[in-house]
Amino acid sequence: MSDSAILLLMNRFLLSLSLFAVTASSQAQPKGAPDFPEGLAPKMLVKAQLVFEHSFESTEPEIDKTWLNPRQATRWTIEDGMLVGIESSREIQAKRSHHKGTEPRVAFPRVVGEGVVAFSVCFLGGKESSVVPFAEFGHHVTRLTFSSAENSPSARVLTDYESQQTTTETDWTYQPGEWLHVMMEIKGDEALVQIHNGPTFYVQDKWIAYPAPAGANGLGLAGTTGGRVLVDHLRFWLAAEEKAEGWPAARKALPKMMTRQVKEKSAKEKAKQDALLQN
Repeated sequence: MSDSAILLLMNRFLLSLSLFAVTASSQAQPKGAPDFPEGLAPKMLVKAQLVFEHSFESTEPEIDKTWLNPRQATRWTIEDGMLVGIESSREIQAKRSHHKGTEPRVAFPRVVGEGVVAFSVCFLGGKESSVVPFAEFGHHVTRLTFSSAENSPSARVLTDYESQQTTTETDWTYQPGEWLHVMMEIKGDEALVQIHNGPTFYVQDKWIAYPAPAGANGLGLAGTTGGRVLVDHLRFWLAAEEKAEGWPAARKALPKMMTRQVKEKSAKEKAKQDALLQN
């Protein structure tokens, strides 16, 4: 082989290494979230009792399912000071016709009821869809979705089996792979959702006051297809009986909310909601 041919092969090899390094660094898993911002505080509710808190600082041999419920056989571990979720195994996906667990999904059984939940979350890698990634309070009840697509809101809140969409005018854009600090306040038929340095959403919908029509109650997360979900700084407080004294003024100061119907509920979805009304 000539010297020029050897040099060409070496250059191609070095280029391949550099491209691999760029890709690996862009998907590198961070070592825990930045500190939760002190300025992100409730506006509608008053925090009463802290009933659940986890900073994920220690590695546990097995996830305790009294506080964490992996959904669709997805896999969750505690590592590098955070909770990390990935999709289900290829074997499980091959055996299932639906709910294959291609996106990491999780519910938190102790983060349930009227109150304030605060957490940091990062959706890393994978492929977005019209459904994921999201954070919700009650499956199909109050869902905060994220999108980096040009023709979609960076963030929106979906209620009533995702049939109603609430958005607000904002310059904030969702950046996949960046940490999001979120606070959700739930009481009665009202929800207030704040994203640090991003939009705030206020939603009033009768179904917020009911249990989830299907799936888990309380906080749930879903990542991108084939991606990872990183969670840190998870806390949940039950709410005091009375709302915050400054809530009327804070609500008046919120930006305009735009709510519209984005889909028709199926007959099956309506039947599940009807069953809730009869209980």
